[in-house]
Amino acid sequence: MGRSIEASWLMVMGVEMRYRSLAVATGLGVEGRNFVTKGNRYFHKNPDGRISLEPYADYMTDRRSRINVFSLEVPVLCTLSFGPKDRWGVTFGPVVNFNTSANIKTQYKVGDESYSIKSSGIAQAPVTVDALLSVHYNGIGLYARYSPMDVLKNSTAMDFGAFSTGITLSF
Repeated sequence: MGRSIEASWLMVMGVEMRYRSLAVATGLGVEGRNFVTKGNRYFHKNPDGRISLEPYADYMTDRRSRINVFSLEVPVLCTLSFGPKDRWGVTFGPVVNFNTSANIKTQYKVGDESYSIKSSGIAQAPVTVDALLSVHYNGIGLYARYSPMDVLKNSTAMDFGAFSTGITLSF
């Protein structure tokens, strides 16, 4: 966390059922995630499809490597509103991600020359499920998102999930 970035529009379109201070909503959203390495290693796609962390050469500077995953997401969220005029709320539930594309991008400098290497088709897991929890007041809040499933297929030999936190805005 800290170097990696997640941008999500959780409900581009959707439906909501409401009964008093309880609401259940589902819809369709989009998400992009960047998983960034830190230290002196970069993501490398091998000819056999496996992904490994390789060391940068000592002469390389301004180094950055990331895996980017784009997803269409289907959230199924429950919101409990409370407080004066129901301005406070807690939202929770699963988010199903249909991971449509993924790539690796590595950037570095050698002397004054900048280099950028991009590898597409890195075998993302086609479907993953996350757990989302948000606490909000008047449409502004904080969220935590836990992704226990591997982001990439087992054939890549790169097993990792994610845990992210951030700010939510709802209109």
